[in-house]
Amino acid sequence: MEVLGHLIFEIVKISILSSIYSALILFILIAVTFYTIGSLSKWLYKYKIPLLCCFGFIIFIRLFIYMFSYNGDHGLGDSATIPIGNYQVVHQIDGVSAYIQNKTGDQISIKNFTFDKYNLYGEVKKELNDTVGDFVVWNLKTDKWKYYNRDIEYLNAAKSNGYPQLNKFNDFDYYYGNYWNGWRFWLLP
Repeated sequence: MEVLGHLIFEIVKISILSSIYSALILFILIAVTFYTIGSLSKWLYKYKIPLLCCFGFIIFIRLFIYMFSYNGDHGLGDSATIPIGNYQVVHQIDGVSAYIQNKTGDQISIKNFTFDKYNLYGEVKKELNDTVGDFVVWNLKTDKWKYYNRDIEYLNAAKSNGYPQLNKFNDFDYYYGNYWNGWRFWLLP
């Protein structure tokens, strides 16, 4: 039910955004052609309602498709995602449990993490993953996981491999807020 409610909210938001964007485009076209090609400006002004509908429909479809793309998918309902690079994402379900999933479908729940363009470095949630180590490094390009059993083991690997220190790790909400708040919240679905 949460997914349906969120989908309806997104459709309304996309409708509002596409109306604003189509009006802006038409206004800019009329303003530019007014000073260059007067007859085209009159034609645009004469057919402004059909043009608004046409532009609005095209923009609506593009924004709706974007909402389900890699960069635009922030989840629906009680699920959330953050793109982290190389077409990999961090997922969260029910606003509580963040996890990573490789291309074969294996999942690891993580508490805190950080990432760069090559790797994700995460602290494993031991309550949900009792057979793996305390820390994981996920190579985003090769889709391979490397485990470290204790924090001292991770810190030694961090020194020798240039991994970030543990004080750089943050929870899912921190990265979600950094990525999706601001201009993306107001200008994209």
